[in-house]
Amino acid sequence: MMEKESAGRIPRELMHEQNDRLSNKHIQTLGFLQEMVNENKHLKQKVQELEDKLEEFKDVEKFAKESKEKIKDIQDSYLARADEINSMLAEKHRVEIMQVQEEKFELERILKEQILQMRHEIEALQAANKDLRDTAAEDEENDEAKTKLKEALKHGEAWRKENEELREEVDSLRSDLELVQSKKASDMSLIRDLKAENKTLGQDLQEVQQKATELEIRLDKALEELKTKKDDQEQLTLIENLRDKLKQLTIDRDSTLDREIQLKQDLLDLQTLKDDLKQSNLYLQSQLENLIEEYGHLSAEYARLRKRLQKDQDKKTFKDFVKLKRELNTLKDENQDLKSRTKPEEPCLLVAESPPAPRKKNSLEGTRTGAKKMLAIALSNQK
Repeated sequence: MMEKESAGRIPRELMHEQNDRLSNKHIQTLGFLQEMVNENKHLKQKVQELEDKLEEFKDVEKFAKESKEKIKDIQDSYLARADEINSMLAEKHRVEIMQVQEEKFELERILKEQILQMRHEIEALQAANKDLRDTAAEDEENDEAKTKLKEALKHGEAWRKENEELREEVDSLRSDLELVQSKKASDMSLIRDLKAENKTLGQDLQEVQQKATELEIRLDKALEELKTKKDDQEQLTLIENLRDKLKQLTIDRDSTLDREIQLKQDLLDLQTLKDDLKQSNLYLQSQLENLIEEYGHLSAEYARLRKRLQKDQDKKTFKDFVKLKRELNTLKDENQDLKSRTKPEEPCLLVAESPPAPRKKNSLEGTRTGAKKMLAIALSNQK
């Protein structure tokens, strides 16, 4: 009877071995599921990081767009300011040129009036010399007249030298005036006319001076002294006026040049600022393009990782299911093999000793149920 019972049961060693294998399989399966869950968490964390970076790059792109708009507004304002300054400078330059032209015309008018006055004075001197010559012809034999003529000759020589010096000063002042006026190309023809006229007047004046030198010996001493003082005073006054006018014109010209230099420097500063803004705009544009390109790479990487994650999840789930199914089939085959080894040879003995079998069946069903529960838990964790 004991032999029959021992023949109907699975050996304890085989049961322990089978349980150990099942336990090891369960442990391996749980470890694999835990590893897959950890990897899934890691991939989800990486996806979250990529999404955060994506949001950050969106903020950077928005900031870059706002910066670009601000730079454009600043550039437009500076361009408008530069145009306004250019128009203002052009208007000031036009007004200053008109003032210089008016002053030049006024100076030319004064010079013409002075030249005309000198002509009248020369004509008056010629008439006076003629009268004196007639008077001197009557007094040739008079010793007193000869003495007066000698004194008049001396005073005439002195007057001639002073007149020559004054003429040189006038020529020098005219040369300075010509240098000031030579910067205006439109007035060159008028300056040439004035030079020719001055040259003609100089020649006439030289001829008159030569005639006056010949007639000076017949001039009366008192009349000559008064005339000389009067002419000297008028010429000195004229020269002083011309000098003051030239000095004022020189000061105005220097002031105008200084203003033009300052305005040109302001324009250069604005141009430099404009170039700097352009360089900054180009740099921000390149940075924006780099960020957009990196954003595209990250988006592609994110999509690729997401597809890979989905694919790996599907693949691992299917592989785990197939592996578990194979393990269950293997355990089932091993159990069947153990059953076949312990199966009695006689049918009656099998019927008599059938009660222990349900325990083995329940044990196998419990193993299958546990494996299915573990598979369901793993699938729920993956989801």
